[in-house]
Amino acid sequence: MTRRQPRLTKRERRADAVRPPGPFPQPSDRLLELAARHGVASENLHLGGIPGMATMSEVIAEWAEPLLQPLEGASLGSFRSALSVAMLIWNEATGHEGTATEVAAGVLEVLGGVGAPIPPGMDALIEHLVESRRTTYASDTRMVLRVEAEDFGDDRRMRVVSGLP
Repeated sequence: MTRRQPRLTKRERRADAVRPPGPFPQPSDRLLELAARHGVASENLHLGGIPGMATMSEVIAEWAEPLLQPLEGASLGSFRSALSVAMLIWNEATGHEGTATEVAAGVLEVLGGVGAPIPPGMDALIEHLVESRRTTYASDTRMVLRVEAEDFGDDRRMRVVSGLP
């Protein structure tokens, strides 16, 4: 009889998220095409994480917590939409030289253009995330290429595909 491993705490999962150096699986043609559309060179695309760095899923989960936490118990569709907004904010904060207010205005313009509902206070939340991206996460130069989320029983899991510009 095989004994089940105990569940890891959040801190233990974060420690496990740092990838040791080693060979990586090769990206699919579809992923290479997606990376190229975002200006990410194929040699900068690593499946399974970049050696010595936390996975992008862990980084986004921690960084976007103010955006994602209110959605605990929300539908999978709402959570996926919030992840897409997080991806937009992360990438805009990474590639845009303007102030946090200017970046927030650009993000809100994009969201309004696709007919997304914009709750009160969203501009302040976006500005907070932009500032956090540029300070706490300033050394992480990865761009987010795709976000996914799935429900597995009572667990909600997300996967973030990233690459270096």
